[in-house]
Amino acid sequence: MNLHSWFILLPVILMVIVPVMLLVGFAGCDRVFGLTEIDPATAPIIDSAAGKDGVTITLTWHSNDVPDSYQFERTDPEGNIANFDAPSPAAPFDDSGLNPATSYTYRVRAVDTSGEATDWSASVSGTTLPLVSTYAKTLTVPAPGWEGYTIVQRIEATSLTATGPHVRITLQASSESDASIDRVYVSQAASAGKPYDSSADLTVVYDSATNQQQPFVVPAGTQKSLPIVAYTINKFQPLLIAIDFSATPASGVEYEPSVPNSEAMAYFLLGSEAAVRTRSVNYAQNSAVLFITNVEVG
Repeated sequence: MNLHSWFILLPVILMVIVPVMLLVGFAGCDRVFGLTEIDPATAPIIDSAAGKDGVTITLTWHSNDVPDSYQFERTDPEGNIANFDAPSPAAPFDDSGLNPATSYTYRVRAVDTSGEATDWSASVSGTTLPLVSTYAKTLTVPAPGWEGYTIVQRIEATSLTATGPHVRITLQASSESDASIDRVYVSQAASAGKPYDSSADLTVVYDSATNQQQPFVVPAGTQKSLPIVAYTINKFQPLLIAIDFSATPASGVEYEPSVPNSEAMAYFLLGSEAAVRTRSVNYAQNSAVLFITNVEVG
């Protein structure tokens, strides 16, 4: 082939080689700069949505691609939809903060670095585990006049029947008046000191200071559950629940008058926060179980 023929073929050769080189170059850039591409028509697959505890469902899934991230869509029984991201590559992921014994429906899609997403996966349902009552009482006797007081409820280990990583406490107001509460704390009893001293695991269940200064109100004659909190109850250790009543308005509780000291005791002191801020305070003692109608774990 003479030189003239090469000059004629050279543009054709370049038209073939250059695009190939560019494609290879862009693929290399993806690897170097962490760019990802996905097939929009290939949705991930949810393998399982399994209840882990009373507030958590563990999700597992897989995908043919390795996208930048995954986006989940969760639908609750009322039809409310929430979206959240999960890491890539796919791995077991805990969706927490849910309601106990409740079914949720999930679907997932993959998202690449440019924001392009695959189709949604098929839906899969999962159910959180139910909470289990570790202590329960039927409270029947009205007790008014607790405004401005702090009560420490001590429940002995012999009266606790279950252990779990989350706790929900249900309170009961007097039939005569609402119960207005500024703070609630939970802890195990300290290994030494007064029987109402808290251990180092003192945990906030409710604090009006972080809730727009609004107290937790239990309407008269009703029961109401506090928010579920992450706290591990050990059924082999006495449990303390400290409650600060608002100074106003009047607050009343119900109590059970015939509970032996070997099961539970209540300690009370006039003066907000004393029970949860200071140890070795001289409390008055009442052998009746006050206010706590149910403690659940799970």
